[in-house]
Amino acid sequence: MASLLRAAAAAFPAVFGVIGGCNAVAGLDGLAFRGSGGGGADATSAGETASVAATSSSSTSAECDPALGPPAASCGVFVSGLLGHGDGVGTPDDPVRRLSQALELAAAGGQAIYACAESFEENLVIDTAVVLFGGLDCNKGWVGTVAGRTAIAPKNPGIPIVVNATASGTFLDALHLQAPAAKQAGESSIGLLVEGASVELSRSEVDVLAGADGADASVPLGSADGGQSGDFGIDACPAVASALGAPGPSLVCPDGTTTAGGAGGDASALAGPSKGSDGAPAYSDATGLGGAAQPIAGQGKCVDGTTGAPGANGTDGASATGLGTLTSSGVAGLDGQAGTPGLPGQGGGGGGATRSTSADCGLGTQTVAGASGGAGGTGGCGGEGAPGGQAGGASLAIVSLGANLTLSEVTLSVGAGGHGGDGAAGRPGGSGASGGAGGQGASFMTDACAGGTGGLGGTGGASGGGVGGHSIGVAFAGAEPSGDFTVNLGVPGIGGVGGTPGLDGGGRPAANGVAANTLAF
Repeated sequence: MASLLRAAAAAFPAVFGVIGGCNAVAGLDGLAFRGSGGGGADATSAGETASVAATSSSSTSAECDPALGPPAASCGVFVSGLLGHGDGVGTPDDPVRRLSQALELAAAGGQAIYACAESFEENLVIDTAVVLFGGLDCNKGWVGTVAGRTAIAPKNPGIPIVVNATASGTFLDALHLQAPAAKQAGESSIGLLVEGASVELSRSEVDVLAGADGADASVPLGSADGGQSGDFGIDACPAVASALGAPGPSLVCPDGTTTAGGAGGDASALAGPSKGSDGAPAYSDATGLGGAAQPIAGQGKCVDGTTGAPGANGTDGASATGLGTLTSSGVAGLDGQAGTPGLPGQGGGGGGATRSTSADCGLGTQTVAGASGGAGGTGGCGGEGAPGGQAGGASLAIVSLGANLTLSEVTLSVGAGGHGGDGAAGRPGGSGASGGAGGQGASFMTDACAGGTGGLGGTGGASGGGVGGHSIGVAFAGAEPSGDFTVNLGVPGIGGVGGTPGLDGGGRPAANGVAANTLAF
């Protein structure tokens, strides 16, 4: 703590008495507004803080220390929501009304801030090193009180105080930071964020309400897109030299996968009839096959195309485990894994064609090519996999990112972590479409054969649940915070449940959040 105070003294000589060659740093550790240092998480304070006279020989130090008496107007910027007004100049007799105003004036003049023991509904961002004395009795000359605190309690979502890396050397005293409950799904609630700066928080309280629950997964209602029906084959009459089979329809599903019905067999007076084409994709040798053509003119029959195979179901996503990542927005928790989409159904095979023969099509007996086969219908599209359940938001009294944070006689009260969102079942696949009928034969011939029905699209995979939100006093990445502080923990959030009980990944709950005084990320 002494090193931080010495840094503050160098930045604020008018406050700490470095003036005219008289250095008052030796007396800083004894100021009433400095914490005792030492100790760790769960350490308790040494009792009420008494006013202790500074050992500095400089009169300037005494004039600026609110623990010793009313600070001089030249010591800094004075702020009171009750006594000040919008165009105040920041003196004890004419204070500004808002802490944000005081920060701007203090940054411009290199001065300290003196704040009354009132409540300010603000979100503060500190970009320049500042000494902020809170908890002052402004009706008695702006002197410190034993129990007084300056409350910073924003109504809007957000962090009460953010200290950026450019504000290294900041000293905050006698504050009561109050963070509202998070509102957006999966959002964290944070009382104090320190990024890359050396900061001391002394004789203060940080109260943080709950993190928000993660959003449950959801998928579109109903089934995925159904297939496209196959077209009819061409009739034997009127007489033609050839009759092409119905072309196989193709369907591109929203996820880019394709299913296609087989084309009907061609009828030809010269080359003879052909079998129908197989449906696609080729999932099995025994499914979606094109039907055989009529073997002998006037004898035997062609064969219908066979039904396509159903698409495979998607794979279920696992529920989440792990701490997540610490960011300036809190903990980016781990969402449940999404299910993979189901595959489209295989298209039905095309129907076989009939042979050419002589027939009377109303113009006398002629040679006709025969009737061509109907096309198979496409399969249905595969259903979407369900997105994962969202991680619950954390409740974090302090977030320290690459910072050097010292706490002195600080109490941290943390709310509950948000529950992780539940996973969901995947969307059912679409129905396969029917095949087209074969072309009609001449009076003494059999009709051509029909295409097969497309297969059912596979059901999308179910998703996993999101991890529960954490409840942490100080979450840090980098140096562990030091000093004297007590943590009152909340309840960690419960992990979300996967979407399909009994299947691998689905139905299994995600990990619950963690409750800890301090936790490294």
